[in-house]
Amino acid sequence: MPRKHRSGMDTKALLVILAADVVYFFFGMLTYTGENTAGDTWRAVIFLALLLATAGIVRRWLRRRV
Repeated sequence: MPRKHRSGMDTKALLVILAADVVYFFFGMLTYTGENTAGDTWRAVIFLALLLATAGIVRRWLRRRV
């Protein structure tokens, strides 16, 4: 039987990473130069890594809910 405390930690982790995704998305959008710079590429790679981490946490959160 899953413990209630663990489920709460998963929810908090999910909310934190979702907030980080939104903040980083807007940061990347506002600092986008439109030119072919390495900075834009790195921000895109970091955002995609955050997105993959978010997907993993969402999957874990959903599995524990069922």
